[in-house]
Amino acid sequence: MTQATNAMLLQALEMMQEGRAGGRVVPNIAALRQLPAKGSLNAVVLGSQKIGDNNGGVYWQDIHDKTSADNGRTIIVAKDGMRWKLAPEGVKAASTSAEGVSVLKYGAIGDGKHDDSAAIQKALDQNKGGTILIPEGRYLHAGVKLDGTAYNGTKIICRGEMLLRPRTAERESNLQGAFVGLIIRNCENIEVHYRGDGNRKLQSMQEHCFNVVVAGAKNIRFPTFSCREVRGDAVYITQSDLHHESPPAEKIYFGRFDVENSEDDGRNAMSIISGKDIVVDDFRSVRVGGKVNVMQPGGFDIEPNTDFQIVDNVWLKKVYIDTAGNFGLQCFGKGRNRLGGNVSNLRVDDFDVRTRCDGRSSALVCFRHCRNITLKGRAVMANPSDGHHVGLMLDNVDGAKIDMTIQGGLYSALASYEYQVNAVDVNVTVTGYRRAALATASVSNSRFNVKASNGGRRSSALYTRSWTNKAIQTNTVYQIDCPQNTTQGDAAAINDTLKSVRFNGVSFAGGNLTGYTKDKVLVNFDKQVRLKSVRGVM
Repeated sequence: MTQATNAMLLQALEMMQEGRAGGRVVPNIAALRQLPAKGSLNAVVLGSQKIGDNNGGVYWQDIHDKTSADNGRTIIVAKDGMRWKLAPEGVKAASTSAEGVSVLKYGAIGDGKHDDSAAIQKALDQNKGGTILIPEGRYLHAGVKLDGTAYNGTKIICRGEMLLRPRTAERESNLQGAFVGLIIRNCENIEVHYRGDGNRKLQSMQEHCFNVVVAGAKNIRFPTFSCREVRGDAVYITQSDLHHESPPAEKIYFGRFDVENSEDDGRNAMSIISGKDIVVDDFRSVRVGGKVNVMQPGGFDIEPNTDFQIVDNVWLKKVYIDTAGNFGLQCFGKGRNRLGGNVSNLRVDDFDVRTRCDGRSSALVCFRHCRNITLKGRAVMANPSDGHHVGLMLDNVDGAKIDMTIQGGLYSALASYEYQVNAVDVNVTVTGYRRAALATASVSNSRFNVKASNGGRRSSALYTRSWTNKAIQTNTVYQIDCPQNTTQGDAAAINDTLKSVRFNGVSFAGGNLTGYTKDKVLVNFDKQVRLKSVRGVM
């Protein structure tokens, strides 16, 4: 035998010992054509016509190719229709590679039609703590679980796509009422390079349909996370038990996070219900957020379901959201009876959030029942003539540093609606608002710096009103730059005459309110506020 044939035989022996060839070694191409596909992920051919003629090699099954012609060498069509393809020199097997053990070895098909759930689960169960490869293809699945400490240290690499199986019944559940593709629960040190498809058009109209759930797990890493066509959430982060007090998810990291629908649909790209120390380097959500029975939020959502659920220390470094939902970048905590609620320490370094929501009430960037937040970025609204949009909404917030630009909205920014807002420092540059650049109610110990232009007819840069309760403002400073020649508005600041706000220790300091008639500079504020170096007033 030639040196090349000897090397091939050694390779075949190695593959059989490791279970990577399924014991498939054939003498020639003719024998390969007779080899059944079932159980054969790859095969070693020892020669083209006879052993040792130097024209053999390692062949792998291309399950996606149904049309290529047999060329006698690089593409071989077996009698059962399987396309066997010659692997590049040095490639030994499709079922095992340097990236890990392939789910193909355990019977997965990857054709997007056959349910591969059992095969993927078997691969995980028999390689706990190891690396699992999802090769090229589309792997229909649901209810795949890494549940318990036995799975600690497991790694999943998706080169192919994990396709969420359609819900067979409206209330089909594989995790406490939810329908989930991949479940990571009560384990640690898991790494997933995720590619997924929510199979949106074939799902029932139910929002609790998730591609991935992280429940009570710790030290979970997603260096890459890409998903498309979601009906519910691409990822849902919560506590160990979805409905009862239990350990939250902790130390969750996402590198590049990218979710996109081809139509406006779905609930959120990411929902955080209960979790601590969550970091996302680069967050992108496009066309997630639409009507699933009712209008859904869209984009990024922190929303505990109960008072005992805690969300703490969430850091988004870069964010892009394009949505038609009611919200885009949202925190809606619980704990209405205490200032700041049950969500704390939120940071967003750089965001660009846009909505195409038409005519419905929405708050594009909304933070309620939370404390200690830092935000920097921009919000752009569709600004329909009948819409009730708010670019930035703060309610029951204790401690915030905000710097953003806002385009459009009935009120570009609103601080306090039902609840108190305390200790916030807000710098906003707004344009294209219809009613007011900034609206406030019950605020205290705060500072607002507003630069406003291009307001609508009869608008004002500042509008104060008692929305639901008798509002009182204390120890708050406004600096407003809105000269009359930059806006269509006919007043600089208005305190609603029917639902007035009371002021204690509130001042206007600096700013530019030139061009307004005397009775339109500060309407209904009288002597309740102090004035210091305000152009157009002093």
